[in-house]
Amino acid sequence: MWVHLLSVVGFFIWNISVTDGLPDCCNIERTDDALQVMCLQCHLQAIPLDVPKKTTFLDLSWNNVKSLLRESFNNLPFLEHLTLTRNKLSLIWSGAFDHLVNLKHLDLSYNLLDVSSFKGSVFQPLNNLRIFSINDNKFYLKNTFPETIFRSLPQIESLSIGLFDGFIFGKEFLNLTNLKTLKFHQDSKLSIRNTSFKGLEIMNISDLTFFVKTKVLESNALYPFQNLSSLYLNSRRYNDIRSVLPIIYGLRGRTMETIRLSYNYARNAGTVRLGKWDIRFLSTVCVRKLILSDNAIESISIAAVLSWTSRGCIKYLDLSGNSLHSPQVFFILKLFPSIQHFDCSFKRSVFLRKRSNIFDQRVYLPNSLVYLNFTHSQLTIFGYVNFVENNNLKVLDISYQQPSLECGGRMKGLEHLTEFDISGIDCSTPHPEMFTEMLMLSKLRARESQLGNSRTFHTRSLFKGLDSLSYVDLSSNQIANLNSNTFIDQTESLKTIVLADNIMERLPFQILKQLNVLEMFDIRNNRISSLTYSEYTLLHNYQSKSDNFTVKLAGNPLVCDCESLDFISWIGTTQAIYDKDQLVCVHNNMKIVKLLESFHEFRIHCVSQFWLTVSTSLAVIVLVFGIVLRLAWRYSVRLRSLCRQPVEHDTYPYDIFVSYCREDCRWIRECLATWLEGHDIEYSAEDKTFDTGLDLCDNIMGAIDDSYQTVFVVSCKFLEYEWQTFAMKLASRYSFREGRENMNIIILLDDMKQSEFPKLIRDIWDKIRPLQWPNEHNTDKTRLGTARKLFWEKLLKRIRKGNKRLVACSLVESTV
Repeated sequence: MWVHLLSVVGFFIWNISVTDGLPDCCNIERTDDALQVMCLQCHLQAIPLDVPKKTTFLDLSWNNVKSLLRESFNNLPFLEHLTLTRNKLSLIWSGAFDHLVNLKHLDLSYNLLDVSSFKGSVFQPLNNLRIFSINDNKFYLKNTFPETIFRSLPQIESLSIGLFDGFIFGKEFLNLTNLKTLKFHQDSKLSIRNTSFKGLEIMNISDLTFFVKTKVLESNALYPFQNLSSLYLNSRRYNDIRSVLPIIYGLRGRTMETIRLSYNYARNAGTVRLGKWDIRFLSTVCVRKLILSDNAIESISIAAVLSWTSRGCIKYLDLSGNSLHSPQVFFILKLFPSIQHFDCSFKRSVFLRKRSNIFDQRVYLPNSLVYLNFTHSQLTIFGYVNFVENNNLKVLDISYQQPSLECGGRMKGLEHLTEFDISGIDCSTPHPEMFTEMLMLSKLRARESQLGNSRTFHTRSLFKGLDSLSYVDLSSNQIANLNSNTFIDQTESLKTIVLADNIMERLPFQILKQLNVLEMFDIRNNRISSLTYSEYTLLHNYQSKSDNFTVKLAGNPLVCDCESLDFISWIGTTQAIYDKDQLVCVHNNMKIVKLLESFHEFRIHCVSQFWLTVSTSLAVIVLVFGIVLRLAWRYSVRLRSLCRQPVEHDTYPYDIFVSYCREDCRWIRECLATWLEGHDIEYSAEDKTFDTGLDLCDNIMGAIDDSYQTVFVVSCKFLEYEWQTFAMKLASRYSFREGRENMNIIILLDDMKQSEFPKLIRDIWDKIRPLQWPNEHNTDKTRLGTARKLFWEKLLKRIRKGNKRLVACSLVESTV
């Protein structure tokens, strides 16, 4: 009847809750020999059917799976790790695990399972299972645990189960002959009595963990665990540490590797002080590693420590997360002769008494101590404490003190220190010799220490003489640049530099060039937009020298444009960038690895854009050059005419200088030249008087200077071509300069209007009064001869006007 009922329920659940595919929230990670599928908080109602067949790790935590059916894992023969914690499992169907022959780790904790949820034989196929967690289910409701499951799992090595009052380990549990680790997790309150673990003396359990709230905790309860080497008891902030310590008595006379008693304090109950009565339980055990973290311990009396007869066994002591006062810590620390590791970090806030003057004194450390951790504490030692010499301290962490300290002092007695963490300490005004005596220092962390605001840090090397320094973390210091001498003494030792979360816009190129053994350079989350050819070539050279070299660039506002084309190309080919898949283009938030998939098209686009830019630039240059030429054309004519000093003559060598274009040579030769020679008029012209060795412009201005007047023979061709040339512009500008306006004659061979002439001529048109040459187009043929005779008379009159030589000649002719 019961089996039939389960069949009906199973069939019903199968039909309504089967899931056909993996949801988008699932994360799949592949490695060389493993395939991990994680579907956390995906609201799954059942096991997905299309989980990849080669999956080795499957995590379906925090979903709503209510049952495991016979077909749930049919296609997962390689699965080794299955986690179903924090679902709503209440039923496991027979045969659900039949195909999981390679499963080694199964976690069914924090579900709704009870004794009626499955048969004990359901786990029988799991022959390779080594770790099994089934704690925090509903077995405590009926105070019954299905021990028959242990009959099928004799090979498991680690078991996590829940306890309840009256729990008894039956014969089936004793079948777990390979069990080494036993963990008890339970939210409900229970009693651990001297008889709770009776019968387990024959078990070989070495690691025991309690995450339980206890109503009663009897001192001899742990006596049956004869082979125990590690104990962890966490009362989930329900029991006071003083009520927990008596359980150690059950291990009396033993030598233990680790005892951890953490989170044992009653909420809102204040701090506790441990005295001789409490410590006497610890005295019964020789333990190498003792962890008493997060127990609200305010103090341990000196008398209690002195009565602690087995304290010489302790090499590792963790008092972190308590409320111990710093002065007392140094007093009791000296009382542990064999201690090597001491942790007093993360001090809880309590009312602070007036500070002792111990900080002005010398501090003695045990010679065996090599590790000292005071991070996130309330220890004001920096610059005030001098550690007594001849100690062997190698690691010191005083980071993030509350309130914040200043590193303005110089710590002494740390000549053997190899690792030092001063993160969170205000080093805006550091002592210039703060590290002078730490000659063996190899690792330094100074995160969030305001070094970017330090003038000392930028003007001199704080690390002078530290030639063993191999690791430096200067993250989050508002550093914009580094002095080139910052690591001048670490060229052969520095292997790791962390400069993440600063404000650097360029790589510290000069520093990087000096370092010969660099293996890791972290410049994440700065303001670097691109790397120059020299910068990424330097990184490439580092990677060529050592395959271990890596650089971290993620979080920088990298610009992916055509100007950074070579840099992006280098990203695609280099093996030096550790976080290449996290590099993002700042303008479109695209991952660079995605851009590299279409990099060929991007390069073509950039080349096209380049030539478009070049052609546009050339067009602009040609346009500007044309404008400049035009301005030069315009203003150089004026400049040359103004700069030339005219030659003064009492008697001019020539009466006129004739300017004309070559198209009018025939008229010049047949008409004008003949007429000029007939009237004994000396004239200068290009074909007659110009010096072939001189520049044309100089010839023209020289001819104008040597002639009393200038005659411009103007035709349509002259206006269209010749007057637009530089030489004619210069000639007209020079000839019509101030003082010579009336010493120019214009002969018009064609019919032309005033508006067709240059502005220079138009402005003085009325003074010039050009002479029109009579021709068939502008004069009646019957009057052509008379008109031309009149033209020659007017021209002669104009030429003779003011010319003393010609005037004298005309008087002689008149007399004769």
